[in-house]
Amino acid sequence: MARPVGLVAAVLLTVGACSGDDPAPAADTVAGAVAEAFSVPDGGRSCLEDRFAASADARRAVAATDELTAAEEQALGDVLEACIEPAELADSVAGRIDAALPPEDPAQAETQTACLRQGVLDLDEEQRRSLEVGLIALTAPPDADLSLRRNDVVNGLYVACGVAPGP
Repeated sequence: MARPVGLVAAVLLTVGACSGDDPAPAADTVAGAVAEAFSVPDGGRSCLEDRFAASADARRAVAATDELTAAEEQALGDVLEACIEPAELADSVAGRIDAALPPEDPAQAETQTACLRQGVLDLDEEQRRSLEVGLIALTAPPDADLSLRRNDVVNGLYVACGVAPGP
């Protein structure tokens, strides 16, 4: 399975690894990293801080180095869904893919952006959650179920919008 080149590297977060019995990262640290990754406005950042403060599972998921537990994946997805509007996610993903993998013909840049943005907006709930959670839980193993689901969504966007992942 091909890895989504560029997007993964562009969104990678550094909040410190933790596992099982280790304490979860601080809510403000995690919220700041997520807000930056998705270019979330101040109101969304405040929502993220509040939601992450209430969920150690969601905070642990952001820095997990092992495959996420079902509870961690659910908790992180719930936080992200509550605080990040679909249009914000679509703009962020399209912008990051465009920056990492611009079309060979610059005249196609607007077309690629529009296609990617609409592609993200058209994802069903399961695909959108796999993308959103998968882009934040990037330190989980690349062969983990979530990583594979995220890659499938990103690769589907690449195909639908003619994005060439490079050499």
